[in-house]
Amino acid sequence: MASSYNQLVTEIQSSLFAFIFSLIGDPEAANDILQETNLVLWEKESDYDPSRPFHPWAYKISYLQVLAYRKRVRSDRLLFDDDLVDRVAGGFEVDNHVSDRRDALAKCLKRLESRATRLVQLRYHQELSLTAIAEQCEMSLSSVKVALFRARKVLADCIERKLIGEEGPA
Repeated sequence: MASSYNQLVTEIQSSLFAFIFSLIGDPEAANDILQETNLVLWEKESDYDPSRPFHPWAYKISYLQVLAYRKRVRSDRLLFDDDLVDRVAGGFEVDNHVSDRRDALAKCLKRLESRATRLVQLRYHQELSLTAIAEQCEMSLSSVKVALFRARKVLADCIERKLIGEEGPA
């Protein structure tokens, strides 16, 4: 079972990151939570029932890690409120809708303003740190954080509109 379990854990990494990121909105924190989730997944390998779907089980573990993270950093005012996190987690589709979301993201990225597109590319395609982006773009670190937050919000709104069939600005 170890090799197939290993494959399941490996294959779900990008989807788990997307799920965690959608709940937290901070890529660095999402990365940390993903690593914590992976530790729990390996610790609970013997608890997994192979006759049941793996993805919902892994998502539940990651959701619990998000809640634990939120408890640790409760004083941070930039966190989404608990109700929003619950709604996003409850609405996150585990099945075939991932490709629909990717298609929508690709379309929305093309409609994003050029400055925001550049920041998104530096952060997520080139995987630069926020500090490196600030230096490269000659912006303050807080400006980079705000601009990326706004770009993610615009993209999230655009993706949701595309998924329900609405058109409109990015």
